Amino acid sequence: MRKPKQHRFMSIQGLHILQPEPALRVLVLDISGICNFKCQYCYGEAESFKILCQPLQYGDYEQLLDEAVKAGVQTIWFLGAHENTLSPHYLRLLGAAETRGLFTVTFSNGAAFGDDVIAKQIFGLTAKKFTESVAVHSGASVVIKRDSQNPAIQSALASNDHATVQIETAIHNIQHTALWSPGVNGLPRFGLNSVLTTANYADIADVFRFCLKNKLAYFCDTLLISGAATDSLAPTKAQTQEALAKIDLAVNDYGFSISPEQIVNFYDEECVLFDNYLFINHDGGVLPCAGFPDTHDRLGHISDGLSVLWARKMQMVTAYHQCAGCTKCPCRTHLEDGLI
Repeated sequence: MRKPKQHRFMSIQGLHILQPEPALRVLVLDISGICNFKCQYCYGEAESFKILCQPLQYGDYEQLLDEAVKAGVQTIWFLGAHENTLSPHYLRLLGAAETRGLFTVTFSNGAAFGDDVIAKQIFGLTAKKFTESVAVHSGASVVIKRDSQNPAIQSALASNDHATVQIETAIHNIQHTALWSPGVNGLPRFGLNSVLTTANYADIADVFRFCLKNKLAYFCDTLLISGAATDSLAPTKAQTQEALAKIDLAVNDYGFSISPEQIVNFYDEECVLFDNYLFINHDGGVLPCAGFPDTHDRLGHISDGLSVLWARKMQMVTAYHQCAGCTKCPCRTHLEDGLI
């Protein structure tokens, strides 16, 4: 069975439905067109995320969820080029997904989870109450972006001086809800996500240790040169090795017998995610995944129907799988400037 190398530490409720056989199991929704961070490595500035149609409304998403259930989708991921908790549709869509028996995984910078001003402006709730409103959905999981526990580094990477306070408050609020405990299937409902760069290579292992200590999921990716990312942000080989050495110490301290390379996603093998989902932009445009940077990479629009869109993606998957020279995840071959 094909699994990503990160499988042990990226296991979280809502990702457990992934399988090696191609099938539409996940819809990735980017429901917002804005973000309160401007991360130095954000892929959201890629051409593929530009609005080409009118933004989707709540009713459009409800119809999409109904169609998704009929198509066999089991999980909705709120993930994309923007901050999804800045959308007024977010909480309603969590409830709509739950009533349809769908898991949800929200990837967030912690905005409404950790900032009262944001949560009150959009939802009329404190950040604490907003977090509780998410946690009551037993099928919901959350992953918060945390690149460093050093405030200066975190703020610089996010291009937001308030970043560390927002993230720490979000984690604190989540810690006092059911999201901090395993879900009904025993998998974590909360985790952290980091991107390895030249700015945080020396202390990224501290984020991993925090997850180990608290039995949380951890997602760590190497930098991809897409969108806003530049070569200057890419860690050198020596810096990457230093980060891996510190991760290895953490692994050993907690008694795990795995290599540090299994903790960090280097995009060096075929992606188990690619054959499981479609990525829906907030204007209804559909991408094979976030790794496709150009507008001409779109598969179409949700008005084409999920079955048609999935068939188009399967044609793409078949073509790449028949190419003996393609040894990396198919979507990653389309990045603007290649892999680090």
